[in-house]
Amino acid sequence: MMKLSFNTFVRGVFMLFALILCGNDSWSQKIVLYNLQKDSILWSKPLSRLKALNTIDTFALFAPLSTLIDSMHTHGYFAAGLDSIRVKEETVHIYIYQGNPFQIRRMYVHESKGILEKDTLVTFPGDSLFPFRAVNRFKQDILTKALEKGYPFASLHIKPLSIVGDSLNAEAWIRPDKLYTFGGLHVVGDLKISTYYLQQMIGLEIGRPYYPEITDKVSKKIRELTFTEQYKSPAIIFAEQKAWLALFLKKKNINRFDLLIGFQPNPNAIPGISKKLLLTGNATVELVNQFGKGEKLLAEYFQPSTLHQQLRLEGEYPFLLSTPIGVKSSFKLFRSDSTFTEKLFEVGGQYYFNYDSKLEIFWNRGTSDIGFVDTLNIIKTKKLPVNLDYRTDYFGLTFSMQRLDFKLNPRKGYSMSLSVGVGRRNIYPNNEITSIRGQDPKPFDYRSLYDTVTLHSTLFRPLVDVRLYIPLFKRMSFMIRTNGGMISGPKQVYNNEKFRIGGNKSLRGWNEQSVYTTSFLVATTELKMNLDELSSLFLFTDNGWINASNVAIEQFAWQLGVGAGINFATKVGVFGVSVALGKNRNIPFDFQTAKIHFGYQSVF
Repeated sequence: MMKLSFNTFVRGVFMLFALILCGNDSWSQKIVLYNLQKDSILWSKPLSRLKALNTIDTFALFAPLSTLIDSMHTHGYFAAGLDSIRVKEETVHIYIYQGNPFQIRRMYVHESKGILEKDTLVTFPGDSLFPFRAVNRFKQDILTKALEKGYPFASLHIKPLSIVGDSLNAEAWIRPDKLYTFGGLHVVGDLKISTYYLQQMIGLEIGRPYYPEITDKVSKKIRELTFTEQYKSPAIIFAEQKAWLALFLKKKNINRFDLLIGFQPNPNAIPGISKKLLLTGNATVELVNQFGKGEKLLAEYFQPSTLHQQLRLEGEYPFLLSTPIGVKSSFKLFRSDSTFTEKLFEVGGQYYFNYDSKLEIFWNRGTSDIGFVDTLNIIKTKKLPVNLDYRTDYFGLTFSMQRLDFKLNPRKGYSMSLSVGVGRRNIYPNNEITSIRGQDPKPFDYRSLYDTVTLHSTLFRPLVDVRLYIPLFKRMSFMIRTNGGMISGPKQVYNNEKFRIGGNKSLRGWNEQSVYTTSFLVATTELKMNLDELSSLFLFTDNGWINASNVAIEQFAWQLGVGAGINFATKVGVFGVSVALGKNRNIPFDFQTAKIHFGYQSVF
């Protein structure tokens, strides 16, 4: 034991002494090494680097020679060392003692800095083909654990203890070096963006020990930002025991324009007079990061049919004043021909647990005003119309979270949005109805029609949207979605305050917003094959349970939608086409009633 350690020490001293004595500034034509008799392929890389230097400056040879000797030790040649160096006639002659390889049978590892739970005794099996493979694998595992705990420059030093034939017992010390924690990030490029916003978006925790997976994680998250692109992979800069993340980002066309055009059968078509097909449309403009804070402004115009139009405006400002607080507001105007006009205004505050999960508290006010009143029908039936003037005010909470591998076209992960609102609904008598003067034999006070109406009632309105993505094979995925809502509290829910579902975003195979319901649940399954980052083929089914009244669960009706589609990315944007068919217990599938949608998404 002592002889081996002493010889190694002497050779090391001799190597340093020889390098000092033989220093020279002239250039050589080649480097010749002696006594490397076998297994030199194991350390071919450091050997090639050494020979490529082509110099007789022995000081310049010190580092690559040390690397070569370390590589030999790594492969079990613990007695390896430098015998001598001679410079003669522009040639460097290097004499190396290779020795015999040893197999480590047992190694006692001294724990340090919590990299291992405790000191460990490791036993290695014999391997005649690769005697040091298990040891190298163990060494790499130790260094990986050190790296994951914030010690990127850790090393493992092995010292022989006893020799029996070609086997030895050894002990090892983990030398962790300095602990590096994340100090922050730097953006290199012309992108103007809040540093705090980026930190939250990529999940960078200041003060957390460095871990190597951060660069891959960041690259995936940055690809989800529409207003920037990476022109170089992220880099880590180590300085003053801090790990600084460098992002190389340049500004990109960020404003988004979406156009969705659909064709659906006209249920009220008159042969020879009106068209058999109805044209539906949805146009969205989104402005992102105009002020460098990650904010969003959105305007959407939606025409579910020729008689219905909807306008939606929305604004969101996250991480206000570099805090986890954000603000959001929206306005929606819906007009149903001359029947009624609905206005919804909402404002809320958000608390971000991280970029992908937040809690929102909001206040919502909705009003609906009747347009045309069929007074003749009211006089005839002595009943109120299905639409009434109302106002709702309610407060609510929304929790949303997502854990997706790629938000723009996910294959793996989940997302959820859970919302609940509680407030008041007030029904207001319509002047046009209360002032009716009918041709009745007996006078009738039409104001009394409102006596059967609960003018003031409590409103309870929960909503849920959960999606799960399960990866299949290399490019495919299976998505399961549950989407539902309910209006509860009032004894009677009128037509103009019900949910309006159906169409490309909720229940495919059915006309846009053609289903009025007080509660619904849509279960979606979708099989998708990704062609590239933004292109995919998909098959889907939408199973819907719809309650058109507000009284009993047995009123639920089943509706089904099935179809297929494709999204394909080009240099000018992403195009999409989908076809869907719908059926229920009374209506079979009919290809003549297929719903076709053409979509286009672009940036400007």
